Amino acid sequence: MTVDRAPTACIGLSLCARRNYPLMETFTRLGMEYLTAIFEFVTLSMAAFLAGVLNAIAGGGSFLTFPAPIFVGMPPIPANATSAAAVLPGYLSGAAGFLPELRSHSCRELALLLSLSVIGGVAGALLLLVTPSEVFSFVVPWLLLFATLLFASAIKSASGVSAKPRPNPLGKSLPRWR
Repeated sequence: MTVDRAPTACIGLSLCARRNYPLMETFTRLGMEYLTAIFEFVTLSMAAFLAGVLNAIAGGGSFLTFPAPIFVGMPPIPANATSAAAVLPGYLSGAAGFLPELRSHSCRELALLLSLSVIGGVAGALLLLVTPSEVFSFVVPWLLLFATLLFASAIKSASGVSAKPRPNPLGKSLPRWR
């Protein structure tokens, strides 16, 4: 005996979906899409929050904001652009927090550093536009490993730094921690 309508009481959506009720299959599919969207939202929100905390403490929040979109299914190149846009407000607020230290440098020094940063950013963006997605996907884990090693070595070397200031490449002494 075949029943053409969905039962009024069903033990679980999977049981109804197994009996090939089109209405229940639609509800099951929509339910899974809804749960997937909630999972992606929670994952990306947690990564953004933790990246903000990490950037406020020591930097390196991109180690979270870049892999999180890839984890939820975004291709690597758009994930990289999204990550860069996501951390930009934090970088701007961080620069605003260091205004007293920035004022200790001349406008010429700041213009030089800013121009080099813009040139590097534009060159990287143009390189990213012409790089095939497969090549970028292959190179990214190695770049993240290299960045992690640099980050770890900077922490290790900073632990042995003396209290006296040392010269920086621009010729001024680095400010002491407050």
